[in-house]
Parts: sequence; structure tokens; C-alpha cells
Amino acid sequence: MISLNILDLYLQQFIKRITKKSINDYKMSLDKQIKNIDTYINYLREKRLQLKKLIDTLTLSLENKYIDLVNNQAIYCAEEIHDNDIDMIKSQLNDAESYYARIEADINLQSRMKITTEEAFHFIYHMSAVA
Repeated sequence: MISLNILDLYLQQFIKRITKKSINDYKMSLDKQIKNIDTYINYLREKRLQLKKLIDTLTLSLENKYIDLVNNQAIYCAEEIHDNDIDMIKSQLNDAESYYARIEADINLQSRMKITTEEAFHFIYHMSAVA
């Protein structure tokens, strides 16, 4: 009878230690995920800033090309302008704006993932206090 009580007590302590270790390991994993998400969001924000500058530069370049063409060709009324340089700049601008939109969407996704991971972390944190 005594040996069964000792075995039962030992098993309870063993399970409690394993549970605490598992919870702590999971907390560490979630904390690492949060830090990785933060790092990635910061990278995306820096990339977004660089793209914004590129978009501004391309927009200004496009406007200047239109102004130069209008002045050089003496265009006085609205008409469709065909120019390879303008088409190339417009294509680059469209690509940059498309990439900018993808970065914005990714930042939003990562922000939502961070919130979800933080909620899981807080849940596990409170759970570890009880365990």
C-alpha cells in the first residue's frame, strides 16, 4: 500500500514537471515566433519605405517626360501620347505599385499573426501559473 502511494506521488510529480517543461518550451517557442514576426514586419516596413521613394521618383520622372514631350512636340490639346520611355516608366511604376500593395497586404497578415500568437502566449503564460 505504501509503495503504491509512493509510486502514485512520484508519477504525479513526474507528470507535473513534464507538463511545466512542455508549457515553458511552448512559451519560449511562441516568444521566438513573436520576435521573428516583429523582425519580418520591420523588414517589410523598410521595404515599403524604399518602394514609396521609388514610386515617388518614377511618378516624378513620368510627369517630367510628359512635360518634355508636350513642350518639344508643341502639343496644345489633349491627345494620346506614344513614347517608349513613357511606356517603360509606366510599366516600372505599375510593377512597383503592385509590389507595394503586396507588401501592405503582407504587413497586415503578419500583424494579425502577431496578435494571434501574442494571445496564445498570454493564454499559455496564465496556464503556466496554474500548472
